[in-house]
Formats: sequence, structure tokens, C-alpha cells
Amino acid sequence: IPTTTTALTRSADVASVNTLSPWFNATEGTLYVQAQDMSDAAHATSQPRAVSINNGTSSNTIDISRIPASAQGRARVDDTGVNQFNSLNSAWPLATQAKVALAYEANDFAACLGGGTVFTDTSGTVPAVSALTIGNVTTGGASAWVGWIQRVSYYPRRLSNAELQAITTP
Repeated sequence: IPTTTTALTRSADVASVNTLSPWFNATEGTLYVQAQDMSDAAHATSQPRAVSINNGTSSNTIDISRIPASAQGRARVDDTGVNQFNSLNSAWPLATQAKVALAYEANDFAACLGGGTVFTDTSGTVPAVSALTIGNVTTGGASAWVGWIQRVSYYPRRLSNAELQAITTP
């Protein structure tokens, strides 16, 4: 931010879509992101979200993030504050672009990073959500993405595990 005498910082960019109708499928779908995390030491204990479908809170989310402390990707689904799916223990090094997909349907979750292993879970519910947020879970704080988000896609069906690997292959 241009200034005359002091340096200033600005808030993180957070884009959101607050009406999911008519394109969102509440019972099944796939969330995809292509992004690069540039988190600094201040974010080492946070979990910056690249993309999140949520209800305006962190209690009902379908999201893709990166954990700077372990340099791993994470795909997560929470329903009323209860974790339903929390997987994707795949390496996502700092400053490295990655393609990540998270597929959801009741009792059928899957996630894949970089065309690698597809992590699955056959137990869980899908949360009621109302917004898509790019660059955070909701707004501000330590969950803000620091880096680039090149692409976000949403598929109104649960892609197959083979499709998840195909769309995330570098």
C-alpha cells in the first residue's frame, strides 16, 4: 500500500459467493483447487484455507487447506463442529504449486493431492452450507491464505477416485 512515511499492511483478500443456488449440489460434489502457499513463520501453527464451502462459520465446512507446520495438504469436512473427514496426509512443500481435490457424499469421502494416493472414508455426514469462500474459512485471522490461488472448480457430483487422481496430476 503506497504511503508517505510509514509502511502499512492490508487485510488478506478473501472472495466469497454467498448464494450457492442453482449450481451447488448439497448431497454430493467435488471441490478442486490449484494453489501455492507462501505462508511465513507467523502462520506456522495455522491452517490456511485455499477454498471452503461453509455456512459462515468454521463448524460446517468442506475445505482444502495446507498445514505449514507439517508441510502437508489437508482436505476436511466438518458437520456441526464434528469432524467427518480429515485426510490428505500428502506432502505440500512451501512455495510449491499443488492441485488438490476433495469429493464428498454421505458415507463416501475422498481426497487427492498431486495425482497421488486417494485418501478415503466411508463414514460421515455432509454439512448444510451456504457460501463458497476463496482464501479463508470465513474471514480474517490465521486461516487466511498467503500465496496464490490459480484455479477453483466445483463439480456437482462426487467424482470417482480415478477422476480425482486425473484432475490433480501435475
